[in-house]
Formats: sequence, structure tokens, C-alpha cells
Amino acid sequence: MKIALMIAVLLVSLVGVAAAEAPAFRLELKPAEGLPSGKVETLQGTAKTEPDQFFVEHIGVLQPVVVTLFAAHKGDKIKMVLAKERWDEKLQEHVTGPEGQVTAKLRTQGELRIIVTAEGEPKPYFLMVWVGDEVKVELASVIVPMSTHTRGAGTSVAGGSTLSIVLAVGVVALLVMIVVFAMRKRLKAHAAAAGLVLMILLDARPVLAGPALPPSMLSPADMESRLAAARATDREASEAGGAGTASGIATGIQWGQWGVDAVTTARELLDAFHALHVSDATCMDLSTAGAPALPASCESEAAPCHACYTSAYRQLNGMRLNLERLRCYYTAGKNVADRAIAFGDSTSGIHAVTGLAWQNARAEIQAASTSLDATYDTKYGQMIPNLQAALQAIGKCEQTYFNSPDWYARFGYIYMTFLADRYKRAR
Repeated sequence: MKIALMIAVLLVSLVGVAAAEAPAFRLELKPAEGLPSGKVETLQGTAKTEPDQFFVEHIGVLQPVVVTLFAAHKGDKIKMVLAKERWDEKLQEHVTGPEGQVTAKLRTQGELRIIVTAEGEPKPYFLMVWVGDEVKVELASVIVPMSTHTRGAGTSVAGGSTLSIVLAVGVVALLVMIVVFAMRKRLKAHAAAAGLVLMILLDARPVLAGPALPPSMLSPADMESRLAAARATDREASEAGGAGTASGIATGIQWGQWGVDAVTTARELLDAFHALHVSDATCMDLSTAGAPALPASCESEAAPCHACYTSAYRQLNGMRLNLERLRCYYTAGKNVADRAIAFGDSTSGIHAVTGLAWQNARAEIQAASTSLDATYDTKYGQMIPNLQAALQAIGKCEQTYFNSPDWYARFGYIYMTFLADRYKRAR
């Protein structure tokens, strides 16, 4: 989400810092031959004390993410830091070891930031970022057999339509970008004094969400070839020095060697891909606690009623997924906006000009956040009737096969009311 990218840059932009800035490059992931799923970006760079900064947007918490850093020459120590909202945070830190490679497997909601540095002499490196397809979640059933029904059984929820919510969060991002651009022009005259103070106090690096990287962007095949060539040079030097044969990279892309494997179940995702931030661990609530039971009379897959109920259950689970993903995307975007405002409020007083400019910027962010609220309410309003229709479909099956015309009134309505209250936005 672009608004997340603007937290650190916002106040710096308000004073129009004119000093040299370390840019951050957006990675545009693409399909590649042989990938088990998802999209990938590969690139070549040179690690220095001054960081190389990259970011990937619009990641869903149910998508596996792999970031693999290769030192072109084994033995070079190159550091990779992973962050989420600020360039100065360190949620994970990895360093290439003797094998010249380090892999991070994670899951996150929204944005991933990658910072690559090295001490001493510049060190060439290669970087691969893979985001897999969303893992299909098998929700715990909310249905209990009518014959054993007791009130108080649980239910569960999880994820739905990603694109529309990403676009909604983007509304906030767009307005923040417009505000930042306007403030840069208006306040350039104050760059030297206020900008220097702000950079020293905040250590915030502005983000340039520009086009693709320069020529260092590579196809996966080119990256594999260049990495193999670099390792071959090391091997020849090692052999010439009498140190024996050093291992290289085999010709041909081996995605598994780069840390990329097929992930097909939620259990595989949770076990191997750890949440980048605590908010990522709690973004999707897949529990079944606290909900009323949905008893159903069709208890055998071999019974004639099974097909009717299966279709209704599929519709019900689809809406459960949609509502939970809607909540997850909204919560992530809202938290970023709230933290951006808190950040601005706490730092705008260090210079008179920033204080005046921040009031206008703050109003724009709040207006965009209100727009996000309205978008959530609209999507929520579209989903609840679909949830009701799914429950009424179960009721129709009960009436058709078990002569129970009041199933929806007795059970379905109660469950719908529970989910409607659960996902209704707090005012």
C-alpha cells in the first residue's frame, strides 16, 4: 500500500529536503517459466554502506513470500533487512554466510520493504523476490449434525476479493502522494534548515516510487547465468591458489535452490512462512470461537440431499472468506493511516513551517481515510445480502428434504446476525 510507503517520507517531503536522497525502487513481479505459482522479480546490484532499497506492494497475508539474497562471491557478507512501513525498522535481518546465500520465508499483509547493505568495499549481489499465489484455506465447518446439535457450537471465518480492497486502500495512498507533491513545491525555500533537522531526528529516508530499476533488472535465466559465471570465477581462482574445488551454481534454474517451493495448504503456509509483523499474524482470524451453531439435517454424503447442501455450503464459505479478507485489508490500511497521522502529529512541531503544512496534509489523510471507511461500508453492504442468500439456500434444502420450513428463522438468521455484527465497521 502506497500510504505505508509515505509514513517516513511524509514530513521530509513537507519541508522539501533538497539533499541527496537514497531512492527506493518498486519491484514489479512477473510470471516466469518453471515457477510453481505466483510471480517473481530478479535483479543484480552492488551492496555498499549506502543502502539499496526495494519494495513490493499489495501482498496478501495468505500468499507465501520468499526473498533470497546471493553474494556474487562466496564469503562476502551482505546484509538484508526486511521492514514493512519504515525504512529504519528492522523486522528481520539476514546476512549471507559461507555459502553466499540467505533465504527469508515470510507472509505479510500490504507491503514488504527490503534493504541491502555491505560494509567495506562494494560487493556485487543478486536478489530474488517471489510472491506465490494465495493459498486456498479450508475453513473449519460451521455445520453440526442436527441429531447431535447443542447450542453454543463455534464457527469460523477467513479471506475474498483482493483487488477491490487494494484499490480502496490505494485511495488513501493517492491523496497522500498528491499532498506530498504539493508540499514539496510550496516549501522548497525551507529545505536546508528544517530538512536537515528532520533527517537527523527521524533518520527517515524518502521513497521514490519510481519506474523500474535501471539495467540491473534481470530475467531469472540471466540472473542464474551471471551468478553461475561469478561462482565459476571464484572456483577457478580457488583452484589456481591450490585450495581445491569450490562449489558453484548448476546450469538451469532450480527454483527449489532459491527457496521457492509449491505451497498448497494453509498448514504449509503457517508452518514454513512466518509472519513478518505481529499485525500479519493476527490479520486473518481463522478461529471458530464464539459463533452460534448451524445444525443441518443432511448428515450423509451418500444421501440424495447432499448435492443441495454442498452447493449452499460452498456459497456460505465463500462469503465467510470474503468478509474476513475485507476486514483484514481494511484493518491493515486503517492502521497505516492512523500511524501516519500519529507520526506527523509527534514530529510536525520541530519547525514552524512543518507545523502549518502538516495541518493541511493531515486533513487530506483524514479525508482519504474517511473515503476508505465508505468503501468498506459499501463492500460490506454488498456482502451481507449474499451471506443471507447462502443461509437461505441451506434453509431451502431443509424444507425440501426434511420438511423444515423454519430453519432460517431458527438458525440461519441468528448466524447471519452474528457475522453482520462481527464485520460491521466500528463507528
